[in-house]
Order: sequence, then structure tokens, then C-alpha cells
Amino acid sequence: MQRSVVVFLFITALSLVSLAYGQSIDVTCNPSEMFVNTLSTNSFDPVNPANQPILTTVSVSNLSQTAYKFKMNIIIAWNNVEIINFTSKSTNLLHYGIPGIYTNRDLISSSSTQYFDEPEGDVSISHVLSTNDVLRDALQSGYFPDGTLTFRFIATPDPAYLPNAVPDQASFTIRIRNINAIFLSYPGKPIGQVPPIVNIKPVTFIWNAVNTADNDFRLVIKEFVPGNPPNVNSVETGGKKVFDQNVQGNLFTQFLPFMDKHFYAWQVSTVVQDEYQSDSERIKSEWFVFRYSVDSAVSEGTMSELMAILRSLSNNEINTVLDDGFFTTGAIMFEGQVYTGNEALDLARTMIGKDIEVEVTEY
Repeated sequence: MQRSVVVFLFITALSLVSLAYGQSIDVTCNPSEMFVNTLSTNSFDPVNPANQPILTTVSVSNLSQTAYKFKMNIIIAWNNVEIINFTSKSTNLLHYGIPGIYTNRDLISSSSTQYFDEPEGDVSISHVLSTNDVLRDALQSGYFPDGTLTFRFIATPDPAYLPNAVPDQASFTIRIRNINAIFLSYPGKPIGQVPPIVNIKPVTFIWNAVNTADNDFRLVIKEFVPGNPPNVNSVETGGKKVFDQNVQGNLFTQFLPFMDKHFYAWQVSTVVQDEYQSDSERIKSEWFVFRYSVDSAVSEGTMSELMAILRSLSNNEINTVLDDGFFTTGAIMFEGQVYTGNEALDLARTMIGKDIEVEVTEY
């Protein structure tokens, strides 16, 4: 019995030590990360915080048995460059089991709020304009440039209530990748120009835009009967859709039921993700048009020679793909241009004997 009592007292002593020196405050952000294509500087207006969109919620919990006030240090950095650093003190006691819940409207304010006193430090980003050329040029237009905006929330119990308490912190990150336009590359030409003939199977669609892991591109392909190519008035409402799906990346290849001598118009668009997480705005490319022909411009001899050239490169990645049963379509894309036939062969031959790096990507 005495041995059991000793063990119990030892465990109790450890618990008291943990309580005395352990964590007494906990900070979390929900969400902890956001992705946007556009971010207005007005989203963090400290003079009118009620106009800010609610981007994240910061929860502060008291892990001790002592009620206390705390200070919140907020550091905002763009691409790891500090642009704002200020501290606010809470106006109310934080009790055990009753966390304080605050949004960015409560925390990013140049004046006192119902939860915090007037902050100490510069809450405005105006001083950044004179210290960072990249930010100055971008912010004068009212929007943040590409990069990462990080908010660090560091909460520390007031030592008057809880001496020697250690702080806790959490971060909220906004990743910014601006998409301003989508440019089509291949196949086809803009409406109003003579539609080129395309006779490669499968047809590969290529476009240029900022490629992010968070943006899907919507590819729409419409079919128009022979002798009636689409124009600026008919392309939106006319024709028959043969493909209308979201795809990833800037390239799409798939066997589609294209008809001989028919015209095909295609367009790529994507949703603009902003700080309000709305999907009402889309960026759209112009329409490209081509005429499909079943007559192949790539002969079997050309295809065989192109396959032989690829083999002669002695690249393990290429050989593995070919060994798995894949084959070339006869088209090579280089610097935004697509080459077929003899031009593709000539371009492929320039790689023979050179050190090349190959990346195999699924589309």
C-alpha cells in the first residue's frame, strides 16, 4: 500500500511541475491557408476594419486555471519580408475553457475594438511604399503582386496575471498567383482568319496561362458543319459541343470524335479566385478555329522515323514510356510553337547527342 501511495504522489508532483512550466496559452487559425488569383490591398483596411472580408478566425485558449489578459503581437510579411508589426492588449480576461474567438476584423485595426486596446506600432502599410520598390509599384495599383502573404499571431499572457508564461503562435498564409489572361497557342487561328487544316490524331490543345495547382481550366470545343465556319456572332450560341470539361495544366490531348471537313472552335477559361472566394468572375481566352481532315499529314514512315529518333536519344524516361506502349502523335511543341512532319523530324534530330532532361507528365 505504501509503495502505491509513493507512486501516486510522484505522478501528482510531475503534474504540478507540468502545470507550472508548461504551455498556458494556445493559438490556432482557421483556415490556416488560402489561395487567390487576386488580392486587393483594401482587404486589410485598418481604418475601416468592418469593410474587411473575413479571411481567417483566430482562437485563443487559456490552458491554465488562472484568468488573465494577454497581448497579441501581429507580424505581416510578404515573401518573408516584414511589412507590418504591431501589438494589441486584450480588454477582457481570458478564462479557462472559454476561448476568445477573433476575426481579422477584430485584430487588424488602427483603433481600439471591443476586444483589444488601441495597438502599439504601425498598422498601416503606407511606410512600405518607400522601402520596397516591388511592393510599391504593385500596391499603388491596389493589388498585391505574386507571392506569399503571411500573418503571424503571437499571444502572450500578461505577466501581471501569470508571470513567466511562454507565448504561443499560429500563422495564416495567403498564396497569390495573379492570372490576367489566357492565350491560345495550338491548334487553329482567331476568328476572322483563315482556319488552318488539322489532321493529327489525337489533336493536342495548347494554351499559355499562369499554371497553378489550384486553378482548373475549362476547355470548350464546339463543332460546326462544313461550309459554315463560326464567326464572332455565332461562336457563342451556335455549334454543337463535343467537349466541355475542366482540365488541369496548359495542355490537353484526347481522342475526340472529330468529323472530316468540319470546323471546330475552342476556348479556355478559369475562375478568378479572390479573397471573397466567389466564383462569379471568369477569365476567358479568345476563340480559336480550325478545320479537321481525316487525311493524315504524318505518314507511317515519318512516325516510324520520329520513334526511332526518340529511341536514339537513349533516355531512360523516354524509353520507359515507349516500352509501356505509348507512341508519339507526330507533333512536337517547342517554345510555344507546334511542329509536325519534316519540321518535327528536323527539330528532333537537333537533340541527338545532347544531354537532355525529360519530365513525364500526365494530362
